[in-house]
Amino acid sequence: MDKNQAYKLIEKQIKGMLPDIEKTLLERAQHVLSCGSLSEDDLEKFLGDQGSSYALTKAIITSWFNDKPYEPPKHLTEYVKLFNRLDYV
Repeated sequence: MDKNQAYKLIEKQIKGMLPDIEKTLLERAQHVLSCGSLSEDDLEKFLGDQGSSYALTKAIITSWFNDKPYEPPKHLTEYVKLFNRLDYV
């Protein structure tokens, strides 16, 4: 498979995954807002006036990715090696 074909497949797969990622991120946002970890002052500070700041949203997204939601199980060593290689790109 050439790199153009690979890119097209990856693009299609990413676009197919986006609705699930969006749903999961919105659920995480709901959890963050309902768990009591943020005060009203925090919300004003990190969302800004009428959502002018993306700090809180970026923090929610980053924290979700830091959980490595798509990381393979340790027993799938070939996939673990792939993930490790991509960490250095």
